[in-house]
Amino acid sequence: MHTGPTGSDGEPPVDLTAAARIRSTVMRLIGAGGEGAVTVRRVATEAGVSPSLVIYHFGSKAGLLAEVETHVARRVAEALAPVAEDSSGLLSIRDAWMELAAEPGLVPYLRRTLTAGGELAVSLYDSLMAAALIGLERLEDAGVVSPAPDRSMRAVLLLALDLGMVLLADHAERHVGAPLLAGEGLRRWADAEMDLLARGILDPALVGEERPTEGQSTREHPGHGTRRHSDQTQEDPR
Repeated sequence: MHTGPTGSDGEPPVDLTAAARIRSTVMRLIGAGGEGAVTVRRVATEAGVSPSLVIYHFGSKAGLLAEVETHVARRVAEALAPVAEDSSGLLSIRDAWMELAAEPGLVPYLRRTLTAGGELAVSLYDSLMAAALIGLERLEDAGVVSPAPDRSMRAVLLLALDLGMVLLADHAERHVGAPLLAGEGLRRWADAEMDLLARGILDPALVGEERPTEGQSTREHPGHGTRRHSDQTQEDPR
């Protein structure tokens, strides 16, 4: 039985439920074994549809892969849109991951894509980075976080913190004993990350209390406080 509307050009109606199952199956297969794991027959078998229905919806394996790539890029953009539009800056990249994780097969696909490289990986990472920078800027403007001497590097580090949890979730979950993208595991992740960002883990006596200003770098010397190194050469006062 078809669940979608009949096309205006007289073509048979599109079964949106079947198409979604096919996409999710492709994403899961790619996440587990790359594009080489995808064949029309295997996708059809695991999605519970006929090979002819796969061809009807997507035309060929190449068409199927292209449609999945377009779908994923669109879903990522949709998930990140609230982060960019939130004037308070309080929405995090993790919130976007929660939305993406709700679609079966999408997170494993992203893991494989981001680590394998290619144009889609570059586009995805750049989108995530842009959202992180916007969020940081708004949090700074709102006085929620301290100004960063190097906002781009701070955004890279914060993105790596969240993205690393997603990419390494299968390994991390063995040690925390719960799924990271739902329920108790998600709560523990959020609590631990907030504690890390709000209170830090280093003894303030080891690193000093002052923050570097723009154009300066900081090096920690355990037991000797914090030493500043200006990028500009200072004159010898003697």
